[in-house]
Amino acid sequence: KTNPGNGAIEQPVSLTLSWGTSAGAISYEYCYDTSNDNSCNAWVNTGSATDVSLEFLSFGTTYYWHVRAVNSTGLIYSNGSSTAFWSFTTGSPPENFNKISPGDGAFNQPVSLTLSWDASLGATSYEYCYDTSDNHECDGGWIGTGMNTNAAISGLSDITMYYWQVRALNDFGSMYANSENWWSFTTIPLQQLYLPMIVR
Repeated sequence: KTNPGNGAIEQPVSLTLSWGTSAGAISYEYCYDTSNDNSCNAWVNTGSATDVSLEFLSFGTTYYWHVRAVNSTGLIYSNGSSTAFWSFTTGSPPENFNKISPGDGAFNQPVSLTLSWDASLGATSYEYCYDTSDNHECDGGWIGTGMNTNAAISGLSDITMYYWQVRALNDFGSMYANSENWWSFTTIPLQQLYLPMIVR
């Protein structure tokens, strides 16, 4: 066997198993499962091909796989033994996380403020979005923050309700904050920012 290497981690959920040729082989058979028991019931023939593409594997899962070469007189297992299974583990999207501020439904927010959220384990970057449409879609376009867990925004309209969301990203997918629930906040009326002090 050649790829993925034995014990490989952070593998994609769609990948290719590959192996070297065996002199005298007419065909090859492979198998894979999630049981670490040095056995496999479902062998699949690949003809003369020395690789096979797997798709729709599960995230964060360890798989065990083996290959054998076949001809009319018998078969031989790769790596010298019928129990010489190799393993690889798929990666996972970022883990659940939550938004922090402004709190959901917050009123009297300034027209310049900072959005903040918790860190998500496994994230390699974050993106946030805000707009005035209550449609759970990012009409305004996602904006990246790198690994920062906050974003300063300004130029908001007064007396306006905004909806915002954050998502954590890595090579295996994305995770939306608060189980994909968008939060809202309403800005303060502009005149309240400049109310004169009345002296009696």
